[in-house]
Amino acid sequence: GGSGGGRPWWAWWAGAGRCSAPTSTQAAVVAASEQVAEVEHEAGAASAQPVLTLADVGDITGRNTIPESSIGGVTTCIVCMAQPKSHLAVPCGHQCACGTCAEQMQLCPYCRVPVREWLQVRMV
Repeated sequence: GGSGGGRPWWAWWAGAGRCSAPTSTQAAVVAASEQVAEVEHEAGAASAQPVLTLADVGDITGRNTIPESSIGGVTTCIVCMAQPKSHLAVPCGHQCACGTCAEQMQLCPYCRVPVREWLQVRMV
């Protein structure tokens, strides 16, 4: 693949006096680049289809109350996505769950580290 009028893809590199043949790393990079180009080409054909956003889905379904954690919010429990994050896992320190979900979790739902205890966080 690539351009160069029939010359090997690495000819420009060799012509610059840097090396005389591609390394396995260079060959892997070129192969990966060609795969990316192929996938982008295939994706281009599919791009004629409309892309729906979460807001569009809410409009279509009539449910505009999408939990903020599903759209990048930082205050909603990552387990139930309905209640505010109120509990912090020890020892990892991730504040990621509400009290109801924390009671049921032995592993941090964010990093999967065993939780010794859950601490309720009270913001002031």
